[in-house]
Order: sequence, then C-alpha cells, then structure tokens
Amino acid sequence: LTAQDALNNVDTYFSGAVALSGSVGGGGATNSILGSPDFSTAWFNGEGGGITGGYAFTPNTNLMVTHVRHYSGSKVSIWTDSGTLLAAQNVTSVEGFWVETPLASPLQLTNGARYRLAVYCPGTGFCYCRDDMLGVFPYGTIDQEYYTSGDAFPVSSGLGTHWFFVDLRYTVAASMAVAVTPT
Repeated sequence: LTAQDALNNVDTYFSGAVALSGSVGGGGATNSILGSPDFSTAWFNGEGGGITGGYAFTPNTNLMVTHVRHYSGSKVSIWTDSGTLLAAQNVTSVEGFWVETPLASPLQLTNGARYRLAVYCPGTGFCYCRDDMLGVFPYGTIDQEYYTSGDAFPVSSGLGTHWFFVDLRYTVAASMAVAVTPT
C-alpha cells in the first residue's frame, strides 16, 4: 500500500495507520408502495380549497425515497405521523395516468417509523383512489387513509376509501461486508 495525495503523487511524509473495509452491492431493490393499479373511485374537489388525501404507512426496513408517484394533483408531501413535513414536491400530473417526479434530494425513511404520504388535489380537479387494495407492500404496511381540506397535513380519516393514488419510488439497499486482504 502506498499513501498518495490528492494529485496521486506518493506522500512520503505519511506514517499513520489506515483502517480498511470493503462492501459489495448485492441486488438492492427498487420498488413502489401501490404498484400501478387503475382507480375505482374519483373524488371531485368542488370546494375552492381542494383536498389533500393520502395514507399512513410503516416501512419494515430503511427506504431511500427518490421519486414521488401521482395520478392527479399538484403537490405530493411526505410527513412524519406527528405532522412534521419531511418533503414537499410540486408535481405536474397527467390526470388518470401514473407519473413519477424526482425529489429534489433523496429522503431516508426509517424502519418501524410511521409516515404519512399525501397528494394535494386543487379544487378544480379529481383525487383518485381505490377501496379494495391490501394493506401491505413488499417492505411494510399501509395503515390508514387520511385527508384534510386544502393543502395541509391530512388529519381526518373515515371516508371509507383505503388508498388515495399517491406513491413513492424507493430503493432498499442490499450490501454485505467482504474481507480485505491484507487485514
């Protein structure tokens, strides 16, 4: 082993210790919560302020969120279950089709923490959903639907609609330690 500086020149003055480690990727997964179902219900938002609709979910492993997915609406937001806004992304939807919009920067979600994902549908459009989907996804559970009037944290439940059509594109890292020789 040879110590080098930033220009790849040999650094003859370095005499310290170096800790070496290694890892190799092993089939990380990219996925979404809902997949790409068709809607069964469309809520028209005739109210002037629109509606924010979404659901609470709990991942069972750490997730790195890279994109939001939407079927309608003008903004997607990701919150903690207690109402702290983690990310908000303005989106341009093509109503009736799944569209992915990248987040400004990836967002790490933690195993076992509960989050709320929501889409804001202005008063001039529809919010789409289904009421017959399961409450599980490959890396967690979908716990409960939530909604609120206007563009805000969704706090109410009980519409009878299971899942508003808002989603995430995420990755699950899979790596393993490898031996480094010499140790």
